[in-house]
Amino acid sequence: MILDKVNDILNTRNQNDSIYAIAGYIKSHIDEIPFLTIDAVAAGCFVSKGQISKAIRTLGYENYASFKEACRNYVDSLERKSFLFNKAYGFPENIALFNQKLSETFQYVTNHLDYATLEELVSVIGRQKRVYLFAQGDIRSVCHTIQIELSRLSISTVICDADFDVDFPLNQDDFLLVLSVNGNTFRYSKRITRRIKSLQSTTWLITCNDQLEFPNKCVVPSNETTLNDFALKYVVDVLLAGIIMQKS
Repeated sequence: MILDKVNDILNTRNQNDSIYAIAGYIKSHIDEIPFLTIDAVAAGCFVSKGQISKAIRTLGYENYASFKEACRNYVDSLERKSFLFNKAYGFPENIALFNQKLSETFQYVTNHLDYATLEELVSVIGRQKRVYLFAQGDIRSVCHTIQIELSRLSISTVICDADFDVDFPLNQDDFLLVLSVNGNTFRYSKRITRRIKSLQSTTWLITCNDQLEFPNKCVVPSNETTLNDFALKYVVDVLLAGIIMQKS
């Protein structure tokens, strides 16, 4: 895990070394780094971009993109795991409580979901020949599930890179589906936000954040923010089931 590597540097390197300062910055700002450029990190550490690149390689990452993804995964894992189990209870009790919370969340989603919007999204995706997917963090794994299911329906599916750097040939005939659980992508990365909103393709967003301004969005209602990941995955499963039913 990335924090273990950072702590190793803080525990073994001289405090006057530049990599020590960089490691300290990473530890203090690990939740922000997934949304920062390498130049911003260099400025925050008062070192050159080259020194940041060297430190990243020392930590065992090939490039800045893979380093950012490691930071993102670490932050997501903390948010996801911190609430699941309580040390005050045994394993069976924790499982029962978690199952109860999850059931309540799914029921809340079922009762409050905008089915007209979801059905519209099912119809739109079902008509596509090619679908592009974009997500960051843990929810990115859902893109692979979508890709597998749509491929079975002969819908070509492309997963965009996590930083949206690759210039995919998206045009008016293409479709982009963006997954953002709490809207952090739009909150912290203005570059990605501008690029997504400037695309000529038909673009839809699935999110639990009903405050996001987006022309086409499917809002996942949730009564428990700590379970938003699960709520969004549940809606994606329902979405895929609807597309499969439509195409069968």
